[in-house]
Amino acid sequence: MIYDIIIIGAGASGLFAASNIKLKKNQHGLILDKAKKPGLKLLMAGSGQCNLTHAGDIKEFVTHYGPSGKKIRSIIYNFSNDMLKTWFTDRGLKLMTRDDGKVFPETMYSRTVLDLFLKESSRNCFELRQSHDVVDITQLSDNNSDSVTSDKTTDTIAQSIDSSVKDSLFRITVATASGKETYITKKVIVATGGCSYPATGSDGAIFSVLTALDLELIPCKPALVPLSVEGYPYAELSGNSVKQAQVWIYEGKHRKKNSPTMRGDVLMTHRDFSGPGIIDMSRYAKNGYTLEINWVPEKNPETILSDINTMRKGNKKQLISVLTEYFPTLTQAHLRWLCQRAETDPAIRFTDVNSDKLKTLIRFITSDTFTISGTQGYKVAMATAGGIALSEISTSTMECKRIPGLYILGEALDVDGDTGGYNLQFAFSSAMRAAAHISDEI
Repeated sequence: MIYDIIIIGAGASGLFAASNIKLKKNQHGLILDKAKKPGLKLLMAGSGQCNLTHAGDIKEFVTHYGPSGKKIRSIIYNFSNDMLKTWFTDRGLKLMTRDDGKVFPETMYSRTVLDLFLKESSRNCFELRQSHDVVDITQLSDNNSDSVTSDKTTDTIAQSIDSSVKDSLFRITVATASGKETYITKKVIVATGGCSYPATGSDGAIFSVLTALDLELIPCKPALVPLSVEGYPYAELSGNSVKQAQVWIYEGKHRKKNSPTMRGDVLMTHRDFSGPGIIDMSRYAKNGYTLEINWVPEKNPETILSDINTMRKGNKKQLISVLTEYFPTLTQAHLRWLCQRAETDPAIRFTDVNSDKLKTLIRFITSDTFTISGTQGYKVAMATAGGIALSEISTSTMECKRIPGLYILGEALDVDGDTGGYNLQFAFSSAMRAAAHISDEI
């Protein structure tokens, strides 16, 4: 059998593409997935509640994809968050939007979304095969027709194909528990995800297959991941969170005007920094880079120092009492720990605090700096930074410029978004872009 289309990966982008490519009865579609069950990573999305997208103006979305944002604008605009919500509601899946803008199925259950995708894919005549690990993709041509495959069945098919159409066909080689199998198809969609959560089958192995086709790979690293730093001082504050801290990441010891920055919640764990303000910035992190945190960005550092000095005169309150009143967004436990780091007794009378130590304390509050030492890796990373270069595909079709008939979607590309539904939105938008083009062609 010659398939009209084979989709590699039964995750968000792969199943959504299959849900939007309506094959005719005489056409054949196949989804090949490495894992034993489909949609394992999708089931984990939003802590199992499936944060599908984010509400708000679609024009703001491009700011949530780092350096890739401007490059994917047309993809996101072509199938926006509002269009996605309509797609779900038209198929009977009710949605709800939280106060923070995150959009979920009303059931707050990822399985609801996966079941809908599987239903739509099957209705569109796509067959699903699990535990099928794609190890090779080869274009068929006159030059390699003698080595199309070692499988007798597909070899017979390949030999019967008219040479004039071989350039538009692909051979897919798959490793299974019983050995290798091969398939021939007119079109291929790669929707395997990146390297994060490898236990779900999203382990990055497909990139060696794609680079064998001479596609450029931007080196991958964990994204949306907690950051480890040298001499991490906040283990005893594990679970303490600061809302809307200002975070910078930069090379060297001195921050520049254009250093990446954002405001977001920062969580202190027993071994590293986490929370949206950290993990959304992790795409910029490298070992040896500086992580800087201003715990109270709503206050100007110079104003703080001036206020504190004015308040010191004759003030017999304990230092910790004054700090708690002046910095209401910080917990007393956090402030006590900052005092300890500044080698200052939090119980000392405010008027008796050493001026130099007070300056050191204020520096820790407004410019807490650390040297980044690493991350917890792909096992906990929610996304992958890096992937196949966007320059390799047409953003109007998701088709490879130099390999017609091969499409690459979602996290397999060099695109990573912030937390809050942005990565799933790109998965769905890129899938719809490819589905529309393929539907027109077939």
